[in-house]
Amino acid sequence: MNDSLLSGLLGLFLLTSPLAANDWPAYRADGHRSAVTTANLPAKLFPHWTFQSRHAPRTAWPLPGEEVPRMHTDRAYHAVITGTTLVFGNNVDNHVHALDTRTGKMKWSFATEGSVRFAPMIDGARIYFGSDDGYVYCIGAANGALIWKHRMGPSGERIIGRSRMVSVWPVRTGVLVENGVLYAAAGVFPYEGLYIKAIDAKTGKPIWVNDTAGDQAWGMQYGGMSPQGYIVASGDTLFVPAGRSMPAAFNKRTGKFKRFLSGGGKVGGSWAIMDGNKLYAGIGNQGTDTKIEFDAESGRSRGDQFSRYPSIDMVLTKDIAYIATQKAVYAIDRAANRKANSAVPALDKESAALVKTIAAIRKRHKAAAEKPEELKTLTADLVKATTRLTDIAKEKAALNAARVKWDAPREGLGPMALAGDTLFAAGKGFVISIEAATGKLVMDHAIKGHAISLAIADDRLFVSTDGGAILCLSPRALAVGGRTIKAPSTAGKISAKIKAAAKSALDLAKVDRGWCLVAGARDGSLAEFLAAQSALNIVVVEHDAKRVKAICTRLMNAGLNGSRVVVWDAPYSDLPDYFANLIVSERAILGEELDLPVDQLARVLRPSGGQLVLGSIKDWPLASVHKIAAGLKANAQAKTDLVLTNERLHFTRGKLNGAGSWSGLYGNAANTSSTPDTLVKGPLGVLWYGEPGSEDMVDRHARAASPLAINGRLFMQGAEVLMAYDAYNGTFLWKRKIDGAVRVKVDVDGSNITATDDALFVAAHNRVLQLDGQTGKTIREFPVPRKAGGKALRWGYIAVHGNILIGTGATPLDNDYGYLWNSIVKDDQWIPKADVPKRALDTLIKRRNSYEKLTASYATPDARAFAYFKRAGLHWHPMNENPPRWLPDHNPSPVNDTIMTSEKVFAYDIVTGEKLWEHEGEAIPNISVVIGDGRIYFLKDDLNAREDAQAKAATEANISSGTFVVARE
Repeated sequence: MNDSLLSGLLGLFLLTSPLAANDWPAYRADGHRSAVTTANLPAKLFPHWTFQSRHAPRTAWPLPGEEVPRMHTDRAYHAVITGTTLVFGNNVDNHVHALDTRTGKMKWSFATEGSVRFAPMIDGARIYFGSDDGYVYCIGAANGALIWKHRMGPSGERIIGRSRMVSVWPVRTGVLVENGVLYAAAGVFPYEGLYIKAIDAKTGKPIWVNDTAGDQAWGMQYGGMSPQGYIVASGDTLFVPAGRSMPAAFNKRTGKFKRFLSGGGKVGGSWAIMDGNKLYAGIGNQGTDTKIEFDAESGRSRGDQFSRYPSIDMVLTKDIAYIATQKAVYAIDRAANRKANSAVPALDKESAALVKTIAAIRKRHKAAAEKPEELKTLTADLVKATTRLTDIAKEKAALNAARVKWDAPREGLGPMALAGDTLFAAGKGFVISIEAATGKLVMDHAIKGHAISLAIADDRLFVSTDGGAILCLSPRALAVGGRTIKAPSTAGKISAKIKAAAKSALDLAKVDRGWCLVAGARDGSLAEFLAAQSALNIVVVEHDAKRVKAICTRLMNAGLNGSRVVVWDAPYSDLPDYFANLIVSERAILGEELDLPVDQLARVLRPSGGQLVLGSIKDWPLASVHKIAAGLKANAQAKTDLVLTNERLHFTRGKLNGAGSWSGLYGNAANTSSTPDTLVKGPLGVLWYGEPGSEDMVDRHARAASPLAINGRLFMQGAEVLMAYDAYNGTFLWKRKIDGAVRVKVDVDGSNITATDDALFVAAHNRVLQLDGQTGKTIREFPVPRKAGGKALRWGYIAVHGNILIGTGATPLDNDYGYLWNSIVKDDQWIPKADVPKRALDTLIKRRNSYEKLTASYATPDARAFAYFKRAGLHWHPMNENPPRWLPDHNPSPVNDTIMTSEKVFAYDIVTGEKLWEHEGEAIPNISVVIGDGRIYFLKDDLNAREDAQAKAATEANISSGTFVVARE
């Protein structure tokens, strides 16, 4: 046997060998994420304690609106255990914590500068994990002391990710430790760079680095790669989960990229486990829970071997596959399932052929009524064929029945884990135990929240929930039941001087949300007070190590560390551009003169209103004050405002020089599809990412209104929802639900939103609401003008030119958004078919659906049914049957067959609300209106015969002269 084969077999043995009965050292028990332990934990357990974290988990990404969560394993604080020590990472307070398994009391905590989103992995006396701060850490299991840390990316550069300060290259994978080697991956956006590494687990030194995985643009055909999930490995191959896509495969010894895995269609997700030489991966496929089997070495997909039982979670043993579905837990006989998977398709093929044969025989049988001999033969053939068809049905039924050893009905299921003879399962509000051999339910214990993961060690079951709790269940019943341990929050003492200065800064700046930079601190009291008085996220930069430690302790005790405040001993140059709405200094408030890096402060201060309030400066040398003032102005690259008093320096950064805006569907009222911005140019990089996510959005096929960006704000319209965010740091500003505020098929109907520096204008039904850009509050309402007895019209085109609001009165839509859903659902129940409008039933059929199909697929119109409607376009598609097709890429047709038109154009004065003028016309295309040089241009179809002849003659003359060339296919 050669050395490489021996090494591979040894690695596979270490991955698949049974765990020590009292340990659960990795997420789902071990390196291949089996969720299986040999510990024979009793099936009947009792609550002992619950540890409740100060904060519920905050996922790295918003939860999806229409599909199962594919990369949201960070919805809970997953436990790993060695001996009597339980360890978990916290993605809010940026710590790894250790609890006593017997009491639930805290043993120790270790701080990082970013969210710890994945369960650590324990190897002997060491604990390994990654953080959103871009580092992989190794700490001691006994006391949490740092042994080494390794930065995965090339620098400490930070950006904002879902309202958290994160590395450009966060570690969003669970680390895998095997044979003294740690494997990890970092990075989110391929073109920012991805880093896959093998690291010496003892020293923290890299063994190999793959820094080219993000360069492979062709990989996008497989969904691309964004390393997110728990890494697994076979003997020779490292599998890195890729977020919503399937895992990517790398050579475990060299790091060389091997291949992207593909399950076909839109299958993907960060769930992955190893089973011998097979990889099972995937979470969802178009709303269906799915797990695909791959050959570990060739990467060949073997499809969903358990497709009859769409799996939320799966636990595999040699003989049995335990599967949690939307309806039950199933124990599947793997051998019988393989046999059925092989035999049933062949029987289906034979059955289909027999059906055709029987139809042909019957036709010939009828024609042979006068031919006794032929009739006899045909009758025998018919009996033989129909008998075989019946036998096939019986064979299929027997094969399919043999797949399932038992099933245990249950809804709301989530994770499972197998301990000896007992299968534990949990979900929304419960944890249960089942006899693995028989399926008998033994324990049914109610819990608060939704169970996301299970761990089994020290003769106990630990349940992690989406509420930030870890529950301990033990075989021994307590007389008084389980107790709850909560981490206390203790506010620190804050001096009157700090309070007065902080309140003055907030009042002066009129900033209550976004990001605040505290440039220099002593004890963190300013950050604590600002957090209490506002909704600001706060970054404290301090370079004195002792102060940093004291500030972290204070903020941790106050329950603010990570959740609202991050303390940073790092260069200002690592901070992202433009992020700070407010900059202050605790050390300056306390009278200390600082040599501030004004070039960096000017760089990170938000344009379009970001403010620096520096006080108290009354005792500073005048030269120092002027140096700061001059440096801020010189580096702002924007219009600025500076106010100097005896007490403070107040600096405001205006719009960037050369900055543009995007105030309408095609950029502006002139529809140029361009902007005068001179600053945005390649290569581009990520500044921030986060909300709103997909939950409130109209699906992409609807061609909904595009986002707008102006004066430092980003406006987005979803399904009758308007949202505003800070364009420079992604801070959520406001959200409003407005009936009728949705526009689809904008390529033929135009948008219904436009914006100015201070306001957002949204058309909904027959009116426009003018909303304050910062707060979302209604300032004024403008109706579509209507004469007495005149036709009711909806608001079509919308634009603002100076102080003038321009609109058109358009043909009403056939239906409102959500028409179909509201036609067949009432009080969270399906409306009886007899009471559903025929128009709605007909529309369902047009969309390749039916009332019977929907009600058979979904017993009640729950969230899954609503998500199906969204995924299928059923919420928006019936809004207007004209146009029936997309333009111009799908089935091009004459414009007059698809365009959506108005019957009048009008204008309002924004300041007074007065209607300025109104112009009526026939068939004015909404998308034809354009404004430039103080004039409005649009098309209309109301030419008389003379005008029509004149226009045709002019066109013919242009064609003849070559001025106008007719386009031909």
